[in-house]
Amino acid sequence: METPNEKISKLIKELGSQKAVADYLGYSAPYIGDVIKGRRDISSAFALRLGFKKIVTFEPLERP
Repeated sequence: METPNEKISKLIKELGSQKAVADYLGYSAPYIGDVIKGRRDISSAFALRLGFKKIVTFEPLERP
């Protein structure tokens, strides 16, 4: 299964640049760059633009 970052990389190859992907998806090029480099989490809205849904789970900490 393709990950969001793999989808972004595929779009960059298809469209030619991060800027082109940013324009295509309606986001800024710095946002795309930050997501690729792991400096920003993907928002729910951005995930939807890529064809994904964001699911967040919480698990209890294991305490000694």
